[in-house]
Amino acid sequence: MTILEKIDHFGNTVPDKTAFSSEEGAITYGELLLYSGRLARYLQKTLPAPQNPIAVYGHKSPYMLVCFLAAARLGRPYVPVDRFIPPYRLNRILKESQAALVLALDELGFEHPQMRKEEILSVCADSAWDAGDPFPAPLGTDILYLMFTSGSSGQPKGVPVSYSNAESFLSWAETFLESGEEAPVFLNQAPYSFDLSVMDTYLALTTGARVYSLTKAVQTDFSRLYGAFRESGVTLWVSTPSFAEMCMVDKSFCQEMLPGLRRFFFCGETLRPALARALKRRFPKAKLFNFYGPTEATVAVTAAEITDKMLEFIDALPVGRVKPGGMIRIVDEMGEPLPDETCGEIVIISDSVARDYWNPEKTLFSRFRIWEEVGVRKWSFRTGDRGYLKDGMLYFCGRMDQQIKYRGYRVEPGDVESNMELLPAVQNAVVLPRYRHNFVVGLQAAVTLRHAPQPGDFGQIAEIRKALSQLIPDYMVPKKIVILDRMPLSSNGKINRAEVKELLENERRSYFADDCRVVRR
Repeated sequence: MTILEKIDHFGNTVPDKTAFSSEEGAITYGELLLYSGRLARYLQKTLPAPQNPIAVYGHKSPYMLVCFLAAARLGRPYVPVDRFIPPYRLNRILKESQAALVLALDELGFEHPQMRKEEILSVCADSAWDAGDPFPAPLGTDILYLMFTSGSSGQPKGVPVSYSNAESFLSWAETFLESGEEAPVFLNQAPYSFDLSVMDTYLALTTGARVYSLTKAVQTDFSRLYGAFRESGVTLWVSTPSFAEMCMVDKSFCQEMLPGLRRFFFCGETLRPALARALKRRFPKAKLFNFYGPTEATVAVTAAEITDKMLEFIDALPVGRVKPGGMIRIVDEMGEPLPDETCGEIVIISDSVARDYWNPEKTLFSRFRIWEEVGVRKWSFRTGDRGYLKDGMLYFCGRMDQQIKYRGYRVEPGDVESNMELLPAVQNAVVLPRYRHNFVVGLQAAVTLRHAPQPGDFGQIAEIRKALSQLIPDYMVPKKIVILDRMPLSSNGKINRAEVKELLENERRSYFADDCRVVRR
């Protein structure tokens, strides 16, 4: 069965079962089937014929899922956009995706063809939209969703994920579920604009489970967060390692708080052995699974259960074995395969790899291409990640370029730099990751101003951060900003990033931007 057929099966057989719940509401499988059908028929009558994507704007409302499925029934890709994405960046995503319409479950804040929440709810409640011809079944090559990630040029990049890509991932991920579990409850931590959410939401909906979703407001308030955990009934945890690390601050975060928890699924960034050991001590009934994969290969393509034996003998945890039918190759700069235990670029060959970016740049080199070996001809993606294979297990060693993972998100420092240089006060910007114990704990930036720096410029740092937060998401805004009177240059006239890094590391007055000062050289 297809993704839609599986979800509809539960809508018909267990219509009163809760499919999704969050602080913003709940919805049953029957309501998902009914409401998404009504909304799809309405849109079918009112939208122009070209199959442009439909953007869905909101946060953790159950009607986000209704909108996703309505778009899917129409055969149109949906573009998930979280309400915490600044309007400037949201506008760029809408233009890049050429979205025909925004299904706005929150106030959009600017003009664009849109259907507001009141209209959406009204259509969903209107039985006049029950009648109609069946929707055509999607082809495997049809695009299910369009996920936007950080781009080095400052322009968000769209990754089109097809039905066959998503179904390839889900059929494999389902093998990691606990067999015979009667009422599984999946934790959803990630916003829908982050593809980690596909792991919990679609894996739950296609298996008849329930999604328990945490809003941003709950995630940032410990008293509410731990109370939510106690009431959730969560049995399968899906999050970034950073979120679990944050939860570990309170010793009450343990098996007693989540008595039914039996599995942790981690993806999106490096899982530290220290965190894995601590989780195993606090949650003795739960198993830990480490997944790896970029958005371009549909959530994840490798996985490993983290065992006690692994934690005894190794300092770096494996990200696992590749999914059935897929391959991992480690290559050098020329694309030539490297032997086992040799670090190089990770290449993913799998049915879950996308075909290209939504609007690919016209360059001679593409990260997407057909990979051909004896008996194999599949799409591949050169990830830009460094890693090595040992006994069939993949180990991740970081990025080959400047891209980092922070709080589970992919961040291109060049993207942040480009946006900082759009600000009237900023002449040049250099953005670098800040590390603690080899893990990224934030971004730091050095800037030069369009006027000579003055002692009173301390306050301007706060203004820069405030203005920048209107252009990019908060996780991309540097926590530390230092004003330089000039950028250090290398002998060839380029900005000397190594010297900037040294200046930033030596400027230890504060971790926070509002106490940074001008550094004169």
